[in-house]
Amino acid sequence: MSPGKMGLRQELRQVLAPEMLQLLKLLQLPTLELQQLVRQELEINPMLEEILEEPSSEQQQEAEEREDHNEPSPELDRIDWRDYMQEGVDDRYLKNLEPTEEPEGPIIAQKDTFQDYLLFQLRTSAADPQSTAIGEYLIGNLNDDGYLTTTLEEVAQALGQDIDAVERALAEVQKLDPPGVCCRDLRECLLIQLNILGQEESLAARIVSGHLEDLVHQRYPVIARALGVLESQVLQARELISSLSPKPGASFTSDQSHYVYPDLVIEKRDGEYVVRTNDQAVPRVRLTTGYRQILTQSRKSSPQDREYVVKRLEAARFIVRMIEQRRRTMSRIMQAIIERQTEFLDKGIRYIKPLTMKLIAQDIEMHESTVSRAVHNKYVITPNGMLPVKYFFGVGLKSDSGEDSAKSIKDTIAEMISRENSQKPLSDQEIADRLSGQGITIARRTVAKYREELKILPTKYRRNKV
Repeated sequence: MSPGKMGLRQELRQVLAPEMLQLLKLLQLPTLELQQLVRQELEINPMLEEILEEPSSEQQQEAEEREDHNEPSPELDRIDWRDYMQEGVDDRYLKNLEPTEEPEGPIIAQKDTFQDYLLFQLRTSAADPQSTAIGEYLIGNLNDDGYLTTTLEEVAQALGQDIDAVERALAEVQKLDPPGVCCRDLRECLLIQLNILGQEESLAARIVSGHLEDLVHQRYPVIARALGVLESQVLQARELISSLSPKPGASFTSDQSHYVYPDLVIEKRDGEYVVRTNDQAVPRVRLTTGYRQILTQSRKSSPQDREYVVKRLEAARFIVRMIEQRRRTMSRIMQAIIERQTEFLDKGIRYIKPLTMKLIAQDIEMHESTVSRAVHNKYVITPNGMLPVKYFFGVGLKSDSGEDSAKSIKDTIAEMISRENSQKPLSDQEIADRLSGQGITIARRTVAKYREELKILPTKYRRNKV
């Protein structure tokens, strides 16, 4: 468009409401992290309380009558109190709860990846939903050294966000451990570490900021003259700089463990598979029983105090509603998976079928990205042991019966090799030919790829020369 001319452009863009972003965040949390989040909210929100035991019908009726007596009139001020006093969500949540039982195990120690370690910190921080979503994208674009491999402009374009929002999210991620993570170059990495040490105005920071190249090449007299200091001072600053980590990601050790807790359980009842959420470890919560009285009292308080009460009430209602929504969503997704993978549950891995998240999303009329978030880092107890929910998904290869799962083909390859003649082991081409004889069309290079993924050695290393 030429300068001075104005025009209109019609653009269709999907914008997620803050409530939907929060739901997606809760969906992605494993049960143990959700437990921690709810515990934190219980500590800071006076409008939320934990249900320690079921109240009797008389106690419930007495509480309702007491609250009805204290109900304020909506005309008292501009706040529509009636909107905050609807009871439906809380009652539905309580009715849908299973009887209290011990959480079902086992709990298994797993190794954290570098990204897992950062994501856990990010999701439990106080960042707003928008910054968290962008931060997750940034963490997904870090290399093994902890450096960002894309530009902020590319991130903004990919997510449809303003560059200012991306910069705010970057600042949040750069506060995480290890210090210096998510930087774009060595200079920024070192400066952030110096800031954390309270050395942002130090000689070391001045050297890193303007003379890093001279420092790398040990041109200490040049640095001293440029900054008007003694060479001995430059050497002293160098000691501080050398104590910093130029590769924050490399300092992350795989020895750290986190615990895998089964989020879902598949059981067979009356010949049918059913799913239940295994979230007994998550505190059962509801609005504080006297919240109406708190609202009434806040009417006489300052506008700031009233606003605080309303915000706390909104947060409490939101977390109660979203926990229940999370339970329903995960159950629907798992039930849809069960319907498509019943043979696998009955007979084992040979009968697992190719399945995509898009198919499940179509089955339950949800967006594919919602399914992806819901199954992320989730585990389910099945008749075949505890498995990642993502285990049920995978591509397939053409066969006479239609399509076979890559997982079942890998299992077939592993069995063929386990039964081979050790003095004349099968080549990848021979395995491909045998599979072809079973009606499975597969290339030799695909067999080699699957064999490597199964950590099975090539033919020449499997041959027994004795």
